[in-house]
Amino acid sequence: MPAPDTTIRDAIAQIESTLRLAASEAATSLPMTRVLNEWEVVFLLGALLRGSSVRLYEGSDIFPDAILEVVGPSSTILVRTELEYRASRFNHDIAGCDLVICWRDDIGRLGHLPIIALYDLLPELDGESDALQIVHEEMDPVLRSIFMTIQEWLHARKFVPKGTGSTTTTSTVTFNAHISGKAQSLCSLQYYNHNGYLQFKWYKAALRLLGCEQEFQHIHGGFQSRLLQSNANAETQDEYRFNLQPADAIHLHELLNSLSRLQLTVDPN
Repeated sequence: MPAPDTTIRDAIAQIESTLRLAASEAATSLPMTRVLNEWEVVFLLGALLRGSSVRLYEGSDIFPDAILEVVGPSSTILVRTELEYRASRFNHDIAGCDLVICWRDDIGRLGHLPIIALYDLLPELDGESDALQIVHEEMDPVLRSIFMTIQEWLHARKFVPKGTGSTTTTSTVTFNAHISGKAQSLCSLQYYNHNGYLQFKWYKAALRLLGCEQEFQHIHGGFQSRLLQSNANAETQDEYRFNLQPADAIHLHELLNSLSRLQLTVDPN
């Protein structure tokens, strides 16, 4: 009788081969055109596994996200699976999980945990190829986590990454919103490569068109006294800026929750 870990490894290999086969057969018929966040990873996984020997046995709002049931010739194996948009977002006890399924494997290794990256199977569904020109792995890991959290928040609100710009001191990705029938630069994320902070800037012209500049200004002012980099050009004639050091990560979710209350209603893409 094979050892339990061998059985799990066999089941994971079956999951990977099932996904690979399904991706090759369904590339032109999937009910989606891009993958930009974790929920779309969940949706894509469900679409790829439909009708296969791998089924969702149980889903959960807590870790791990899913138990996948793998039906073999003589037995059924349950695989504890965590779903992430990027593998680097995994921040759980690896002992409680057998497998990570993500869109992008941007970390390469999570201890002994296997990682299946769906991007490798369906790269044509990538919705942020421009943003990926930034070499995130070279950045401070806490700033990288802040960047990814903000980027996922922006993607969930249908803001579109329009491209990147890089200099010897900065790496930037800018996001558009469709306002009054045209694409408008709304905000950007910028690494300061040698100064140890990340800038999350918003463009005043777009906020005025959306009718929420005054409310945004109130949120911006309320956070400046709490951010360590608060005096580093926090506002210009055209921009509001949140300058985030690694230690400011403790304020990130509160900041995004505050911004979520704004009426950032944009046209459908």
